[in-house]
Order: sequence, then C-alpha cells, then structure tokens
Amino acid sequence: MAVILNAVSTTDRLAVLKLDHNLAKSRSRIQTIQAFNCLCSVNNPTLTTLSLAKCLLKADAIPMLIALGKNTTITDINLEGNHMGDAGARILATMLHYNTVCGPCCVLALYCSVRLL
Repeated sequence: MAVILNAVSTTDRLAVLKLDHNLAKSRSRIQTIQAFNCLCSVNNPTLTTLSLAKCLLKADAIPMLIALGKNTTITDINLEGNHMGDAGARILATMLHYNTVCGPCCVLALYCSVRLL
C-alpha cells in the first residue's frame, strides 16, 4: 500500500482516492501512514476526495489527521468506521477548525460514525 500511495502522490490526474477497507490489514502499516502523510503534504491540485472508511484506523493514524489539517485541496473526507478514540476526535476537531480549504464558500464534508456509551 505504501508503494501505491507514493506513486499516487506524484500524479496530477487523480481526483478521488478511495482506500476503504485497505489499511486494516496492511503489513507495513507504519510505512503506509508515512506515505499517506507525504501524499497529504504534497497538496496535489486535483485530489479533492479521500475515503478511508472502515480501515480500522486507531491512535497510530493521528499523524494522518495532522497531515490532512495542512492539506489545502481535499474537501471531502470519509472516516466512517474507524476507532481513533478521544485523542483522534480532538485532533480531528482541531484539523477541521484550522483547515481553511477554500475559504468560507467551501464545504468540508466529514462522515464519521460515533458510538455513544
């Protein structure tokens, strides 16, 4: 998966990236998260939609959220079905607060499942 993400970060023709269910069983999870961070920091001008639904992301994915906070092109994020916990929720809220994607007219859509106890 890390190899694919590194290759994708060099293209300028990708608008939608759906990695649903793919990071859960990644053998090189650390390298995959690092490659994802590089992908988000590149600010690929055409990448606007990212889906990481049901990837079983946990606290180790917090660097991914921080990288997303610095990205200025992704406007639609799907994080449904992940388990990042309270720390992930705090980072996610901070990311949404500080990410000024397209100014006030741009809508950042975020899909998350929250389980109340």
